[in-house]
Amino acid sequence: MENNIDFSKMWNEQNIVQADVQNIFNRIKKYRQKNLSQIIFANAISILTTVFIIVIWYFAKPQFISTKIGIVLTILAMIIFLFAYNKQFPLLKKLNETNSNKSYLENLLMLQEKQKKLHSKMVSLYFIMLSLGIGLYMIEYAARMPLLLAIACYATVAIWFLFNWFYLRPKTIAKQQNKLNTLIEHLNNIQNQIEE
Repeated sequence: MENNIDFSKMWNEQNIVQADVQNIFNRIKKYRQKNLSQIIFANAISILTTVFIIVIWYFAKPQFISTKIGIVLTILAMIIFLFAYNKQFPLLKKLNETNSNKSYLENLLMLQEKQKKLHSKMVSLYFIMLSLGIGLYMIEYAARMPLLLAIACYATVAIWFLFNWFYLRPKTIAKQQNKLNTLIEHLNNIQNQIEE
């Protein structure tokens, strides 16, 4: 049973699945462009944020060791996250209409595996390091504030992290997984139609 079917050839020969093939091509192309843009945007924002933090470190000249450790942890959190996040880039670049059905599915399945690792391990590590980093960074400045104001600042930051962890993070992960799972399911359905 053939499992390496050229989609371009199929487009000319299999009228019965033409609409499905074109639809899945368009959806994969849109998914690819959107995710490549998100990776480029994440890298740009992280680099700018890192430069901004280093400039603050240089000019503010923090005295507490906790502030310096907090800055390093924050920057490391972004570097580690981007290292894992950028591993999707080559797989997304390979997704194009000239690939065979087998290549499409392999790339999407590898992308699905990388996203699972990213969502299960790297995002958790990123949040832990970022929370610790910001918490340590704030100690020096909170120490100069009235007690109530310092507590309010820490409470605000804690609420923001909890909101991200318990609401935004699961919602974003579920949305990304659903999109990729749907594409894989459609490709499998088309493959099954061709093989029948």
